[in-house]
Amino acid sequence: MMEFLHSGSGRVAIVTGLIAALLVYFLVDFSPDTGNSARLLMSIFLGAFAGFGVWSFAGIPALIADLIGLVRGRGTAPSALPVHASADRPLLAPARKGLVRRVVKLMGDEGVFAPDVPDPAMLFEGVADWDGPVTQAAVLGALAEANYWHPGFDPELCMTNVVLHDSHAEQFAEVLRGQIADLVRLACGALDVRDVAIDLTLLNGPGPHPPCTIGMTVNGEPVTLCYAPAGKYLSTHIHVALARALKAADCGKRLAWLWCDQGAWISCLSDGAVERLNSGPGFDKAGFGGWEWIETSDSIAAAGAAV
Repeated sequence: MMEFLHSGSGRVAIVTGLIAALLVYFLVDFSPDTGNSARLLMSIFLGAFAGFGVWSFAGIPALIADLIGLVRGRGTAPSALPVHASADRPLLAPARKGLVRRVVKLMGDEGVFAPDVPDPAMLFEGVADWDGPVTQAAVLGALAEANYWHPGFDPELCMTNVVLHDSHAEQFAEVLRGQIADLVRLACGALDVRDVAIDLTLLNGPGPHPPCTIGMTVNGEPVTLCYAPAGKYLSTHIHVALARALKAADCGKRLAWLWCDQGAWISCLSDGAVERLNSGPGFDKAGFGGWEWIETSDSIAAAGAAV
């Protein structure tokens, strides 16, 4: 009711209804045997009808826009509630809230979160919805989707130094270029990658596909990668090559990743950070394990061994 009274269309409808009621009461020629009570009741009824009509017509443009969006396939049926309010909020036990706070502090101290460290309370629903152990990967996943439960919160303000590379997504040439760009951005100037050339042909069906060849200049040195690609599975040759180049730059920063069922969370961390993260709260000892320095890993070709 308060929203109606404070809305522009609501105020117009009320004024219209009052004017219509007054006009009916004073100007309509009722029959002589019509009493004042009946006259007043009829005036109020017709005034309310006029006000409702004005209020209804005010919503027609928005309704037309919704219908056009549905016909064109670019919209969904209008809903009075945002998606986050249409479901019950999952609750997190106090002990698990405390663990989320400790994990957030640890990853904030090690620079995984940047430039801001998130308020742990923004992540409680996401971790509870995950319904698994409170791991560092679960906290990162909850952060990435925190604006579902908190629409005013922007996760990107905390994620300039961490990115998820999905392990089950299309691996087109533009996606590979995006992976390179992500790693260069995380390195904050310590990786100079130029002259990227990608020769990739993905056939219809599961493959096997022709070898993928990537050539680029990294910190002034030529780098050539060749591996058996998969259409929808992540290969890690780009990651390992750039991580090794960053380690060779000896800038005090190294690329690290944390695997989960969605893919790999990747961050650029200081020496010793991986060891501290893996000895702290949220280490996934029963699942994918902890953080790893990428340059120490073997390259993985999603469709088989490197060629």
